[in-house]
Amino acid sequence: MDKYIFVEAKNNIDLAAIVSEKFKLDRHVVQQALTDRNKLGNLAIAFDINLPHVEIENISNQGIMWIKFKTHYELVMIVDKNVPSENVRRILSQMLNDNGLQKMRNIKNQQNLDQIVKEVLKNVRR
Repeated sequence: MDKYIFVEAKNNIDLAAIVSEKFKLDRHVVQQALTDRNKLGNLAIAFDINLPHVEIENISNQGIMWIKFKTHYELVMIVDKNVPSENVRRILSQMLNDNGLQKMRNIKNQQNLDQIVKEVLKNVRR
């Protein structure tokens, strides 16, 4: 099942803890996946947006988490390593451009994120 979650972070947060809670995953496995991806290089996709990846085998809950901090954003992708969600892939392919990133920056709450996801998936299926 795909999930699309908005979080507004007041201060630094434990990314592994919040991803594991929201997606019902083991925190240590999530932390290892984040660490492994970070070792591959820079996660920045814009001056103010990072794209951390959580790729884990055999997970049923996949999706995207949009985390808004005071100074930057985290667009966290959570996917099955072997069978990544087609909808997550479609959303990212539509949002990872200047226009899509600007729409993401304007997200203020869960309803805004839900609306963007709905629009993207509707347009992709045409």
